[in-house]
Amino acid sequence: MAQVGCIVDTKILGQIAQLRALLEEMEKDFGMHELSRNERDIVLAFCACIKENKSGDNMCSTDVVRANPIVKEISQPTFHRTLKQLIKRGLIERCEGFPMGLYRLSDRASGQL
Repeated sequence: MAQVGCIVDTKILGQIAQLRALLEEMEKDFGMHELSRNERDIVLAFCACIKENKSGDNMCSTDVVRANPIVKEISQPTFHRTLKQLIKRGLIERCEGFPMGLYRLSDRASGQL
């Protein structure tokens, strides 16, 4: 974490701890506490992708989602296993009639999250 010779700034770490606690509480309020950390991160990355999507079609490719900093550290196999779990949970859906790799948040996810 801290390099040799660096002083740990406890004030900043305390602020990070407060932000993390606030984020955890917000995730709980939105019903995300039942999801694993990877599931939460992938759903949030999908939401960020959709928000940035100018076409308004609520579709997002896995390539764009994988480029999001929230999920960039998740290995590709773990990403796809987790995506499969989110599909089983009914939170993310494949976009039928479109090329492979296009997904959207389901209506259930929009109402639940």
